[in-house]
This record gives sequence, C-alpha cells and structure tokens, in this order.
Amino acid sequence: MPLPILDVRNLSVTFPAKAGDVSAVKSISFSLTAGETLSLVGESGSGKSVTSLALIGLLASGTRQSGEIWFRDPSLSDAQPVDLLKLSREERRQYRGKLVSMIFQEPLTSLNPVYTCGDQLIEALRLHQDLDRQGAKVRALELCA
Repeated sequence: MPLPILDVRNLSVTFPAKAGDVSAVKSISFSLTAGETLSLVGESGSGKSVTSLALIGLLASGTRQSGEIWFRDPSLSDAQPVDLLKLSREERRQYRGKLVSMIFQEPLTSLNPVYTCGDQLIEALRLHQDLDRQGAKVRALELCA
C-alpha cells in the first residue's frame, strides 16, 4: 500500500471572537496518496475553506490550530513526512507554492485587479522558484502558452 503524501489527523481550527471562540473545524482526519483526488464537499460554512487554508498555512495569525498535518514530498522516494503545523511560517512557505497549492473559488478575491495576471504569476514564481524577474517572465509565458 502506498504511503500517503498528506495525512491529516484530528485537525481543529478555532477563531477567537469577543462573544466566545468559534470552532470552524472539529477533529477532521483524512489521508491522500499520490495520484488520488480529494474533494472537500459540504454546506456553506461547514469548514471546507478553513480546512484548505489550514493545510497551506494561510490562516490569520491568532487562529488556533491543533492536530497534525503530515506532508511527504512525493518527488522523493525516501522523504520523511513533516508535520506542517510544527513548522514556522517561513518554513511552511517553502512548501506552499512549490509542493502544495490551492485554487481559490473567487478569483476577484485572489487576484489584484491593479496588476496584470502576468505580473502576479511572475511574483509567485519569484517567491517559490528562486528565479530572477526575467527567468520568471519566461516561465510565466511557458505556463500560459
């Protein structure tokens, strides 16, 4: 049986609020092996987006998370799983964009209308692939071709 590349164990996410804490995700667990597809399905407000944001480390500071998010780089056959929740924000950024990503459901909240799509793609490539501006531009054009 193949090893999972993602193994989420008892993930809980709580937002602090003046009227009392709000529990958005309660003890969710699932795993995913290479080649599998996973869909998070549920009613509005059921925690799908919060779960996804927790996986890639994009929740607001002050949000409380517990449980484990084990990730194993599928490109390395001998890679040891890493608990993403134990990493610093900077360490998690090394995974995000290069090995883990998310397609947001609302492009108007994801893309900045002040900048071209190309400029935003170039910025993401420079952040995650150690490219200079020209190299990122060439790669962005390849991706859009």
